[in-house]
This record gives sequence, C-alpha cells and structure tokens, in this order.
Amino acid sequence: MKYLVLAVALAWLISAPAQANPSQKYALPGVLTLELVPGAHFKNTGWFLVFPFTKGPQMAAWIEDDQGTYVATIFVTKKAEIRPEGLPVWSHRPGRPAAIDAVSAATTVESVDKTGPSVDVTAGKYKVFLEVNLSYDWNRVWAQNLPVTDVHYNGVNGQPSLVYRAQISVGQGASVTAMAPWGIGSATGLDGAMNPSVGMDTALQILDSAKVSVVR
Repeated sequence: MKYLVLAVALAWLISAPAQANPSQKYALPGVLTLELVPGAHFKNTGWFLVFPFTKGPQMAAWIEDDQGTYVATIFVTKKAEIRPEGLPVWSHRPGRPAAIDAVSAATTVESVDKTGPSVDVTAGKYKVFLEVNLSYDWNRVWAQNLPVTDVHYNGVNGQPSLVYRAQISVGQGASVTAMAPWGIGSATGLDGAMNPSVGMDTALQILDSAKVSVVR
C-alpha cells in the first residue's frame, strides 16, 4: 500500500531545552509531518452522463491551540473551496485566510512536500485536525434523494466530512501521535460545527491510518 506523506516544514523550534519557558517564542525551523495511509475507500467512481471517472477525497489539515483558536492551515487539496459541504469544518474556522495555496489534487497517492506557513508559537499543547470528504459517498443513513426536511439530507454529498484529531506538544522534543476520528461536519456545509459521528461506514475507510510526527 502506497503512503501519502505530506511533510510540512513549519517555522517552529520544537527541540526546546528540558525546562522550557512556556512564554518563550519558538521560531527556528522544525518539521511537522502528516503521514496518511490511503484506505480501501480512498477513491470511488463518479459519472458524467454515461462516462465514468475516478475521484478521490478532498482534505484539509490545520492547527489550533489548546483553547481552540485557529493557528494555521497545513495543507488543503485543490478543489476544497468549490463545494462548501466538502470541508465545512475547515472552511468555517474563524481566522482562516480567505485564500489558501492548495497543494495537491486528491486523486494521487504520491508524496507531496509543502513548505508550511511561518508561525511563531509558544511552548505548549496544540491540536492538529484533518478533515476528509469523498463526495457522492451515499449509504443507508446518508442516502441519496432524501427530502430537504430529513435530518440526514445531504444534497450530493453523501456521508459528511470526517474530522480526525491529534494533540501535540511544542517544546517537548520529538513525538509521533496517531490521529483518531473526532466528529463529522455539516452534510450541507451550513456551519463549521463538529458533530457526533452518526451513520458513517465507508467514509471511515477513506484512510487506513493517519499520524502526525513532531521531529526534532
């Protein structure tokens, strides 16, 4: 199985002294790596009239501080801003730039290297989020052609976006943390809330695994 690895060089010093000053700014180069392993449902088939085409997920990853304040976007796939229901949690983050430099189409599993934003942060805990969505991914709960009054109405979205989360520490050296499903986004893209996971099946197989590494 091929790996989709997004190595993001952030302007962080993550190799702090043993007794780190929590108010100290860290601004020397470090590396934050997201390693995403595509799962059995990483791609599916769509149709244009009678012509089939292969499509992959839209994804975005970003960082928030321990109080839930947006810090920076790590990467986002190219078509993420076309459909508001595609990545609604990321799209609605307060403080997110209006325009993002997208780094890849979602239909490839080749390695992608991207220089991340220049960010000064203090020592402490941060949360890394990853939002994943594969359109037209209907199932028995998030079904096709539901009436708009149905609580699971989703337009052409199918299953809503799935949000993974991991907590990392800056100023404590190297670490590797598995990302785990944390919630789902709005199926219609109306807001940026992370809702409890309901009725998800194949969406959980878009990725086989995801982990974030803080490298000294």
